Amino acid sequence: MSKRRNYNDAVKEFVKAVDLSIETKKKYRPEQDILHEEGLKQMAENAEPQFKSIRSLKYLEEALFTYYNEGAGEDVNYFWSLIKENNLPYESENKLEKILAKNKISNIHEYDFVTDGLVVYQQEGIITAEQAATLSLLIGEYEQRKAK
Repeated sequence: MSKRRNYNDAVKEFVKAVDLSIETKKKYRPEQDILHEEGLKQMAENAEPQFKSIRSLKYLEEALFTYYNEGAGEDVNYFWSLIKENNLPYESENKLEKILAKNKISNIHEYDFVTDGLVVYQQEGIITAEQAATLSLLIGEYEQRKAK
């Protein structure tokens, strides 16, 4: 996602990104509620002391940016253009490409991403059968590392 100086700056940047997501939804998906975004914003702005850390904030970022990193379309493009216009330190990333390139699932976020989308990515032709087999092996390797 991004490198930051301190937690307070990170929260401000995240809250702005949430607001841009809400703006995007209102423009492109007005039938969709914004409760998810409002909840993320609330958690970031009013975090319990034990959750006031960049590490905890990364979970909220993951929850916000997953759609915009996995999706495509006018709304996704609009959101990323707003992020850039507002000079926020976030960039679109192709997680699938990164995981396949390094041939490893490094953390729980990547694990969840792959396990949640593997079948859909293969069905939609986003990945080949060979890539799906590779990802399945990487899932197994990650699970073995975590079991130890």
